[in-house]
Amino acid sequence: MKRIGRTLAIALSITLMAAAGLAVGRARVARADDYSRPPSSGISEGDIAILSATRTEFEVGPDQQTTLRLQSTLAVDHAVASVAGSGETLPMYDDGNLGAHGDDIAGDGVYSALYTVDCSREDLGGIEITGTITIGSQSLASEPVALYVVAPFTDAELGLMATVDQAISDVMQGEGFDAKPLPDQAAAVKAVLDRLASSDPGIEGYSSPLIVKGSVEYEEGATAISFQYAIGAGIDGGVLLKNPDPNMKGGDAERQASSAERMHTGVEMGTEGGSDVRTAAPSADLPTTLAIGAALAVALGACLLLRLRRGRG
Repeated sequence: MKRIGRTLAIALSITLMAAAGLAVGRARVARADDYSRPPSSGISEGDIAILSATRTEFEVGPDQQTTLRLQSTLAVDHAVASVAGSGETLPMYDDGNLGAHGDDIAGDGVYSALYTVDCSREDLGGIEITGTITIGSQSLASEPVALYVVAPFTDAELGLMATVDQAISDVMQGEGFDAKPLPDQAAAVKAVLDRLASSDPGIEGYSSPLIVKGSVEYEEGATAISFQYAIGAGIDGGVLLKNPDPNMKGGDAERQASSAERMHTGVEMGTEGGSDVRTAAPSADLPTTLAIGAALAVALGACLLLRLRRGRG
C-alpha cells in the first residue's frame, strides 16, 4: 500500500507539473504579445502603414458599419482615417475599446476606427479611405481601401445572363465544335455574340440587345473572347474556347461584374479587405492540459504497479 500511495503521489505531481507548465507558457506568451514600445522619433525610408477593413462590400439597404485597422512599422501616438472626396476624417484609437472604437487590444500598435457606410444607394465607384500616421511634422499614408455598395441582381437580370450563357453553350456543345480549329471556334462564338448584341437577338421574349453593342473583343490566336452583358453600365463576361481540362467539352463561359466585381449570384457579404496580422498561436487550454497530465499519470501508475506485482511474483 505504501508503494501504491507513492505511485499515486508521483502521478499527482506529474499532473500539477503539466498545469504549472501551461501557466508559465501562458505568462511567456503574454509577455511576447506585449507590443508596447517607445514612440518612433521619425519616419524613414522603408516605413509602411497598412489600412484594412473587416468588410469592404455591402448590400443596398440600411447603413452598416465596418472596422478600419491601421498597422505600421512605426510606434506612433496619432492616427486618422480620411474619406476621399468628402473631407471626413476619423480619429483612430489603440485603447482596447471594442464597442466605441472597434479596437480589441490596447497598446498593440494597431489603431482602429468604426466607419458607418451609407448603403442607401449603389456605389460601384467605391468609397476610398486612407489611413495616415503622424510623427511630429512628418506623415505617412497607407494605400487606400475601397468600400463598395452593391445591389443584388434582379430576377430579370439573372434571366438575361442565363439566356446569353445558354445561347453560347448551345454553340459550344454542338456536334463537331471541339474538332474545329481555334479560328473557326472563335468565329462561331463571335457570330452568336454579334447576334445577341443586335436589336433583334432572335431569342423569344427579348426584343432588345442582350449584349452591349461593340463590347465583343477577340484577338486573333487568343483562346478567350470577352463581352459585356446588357445590364446597367455593362457586366463583364467571357468565353474560354480551349479549356485545359480535356474532360470538359466546348470550353467554358464565365462572368465578372464591373467595378465591384459583383458576382451573378448576388453579393457575397463579409468580404475581408486586407488582413489583421495579429494571429494568436494555438495553445492548449487548462482542462486539456490537465487531462493529458492525468492520462500520463495513470499510465505511469499502471506501469509502476505492474512492476510491483512482478517483483512480488
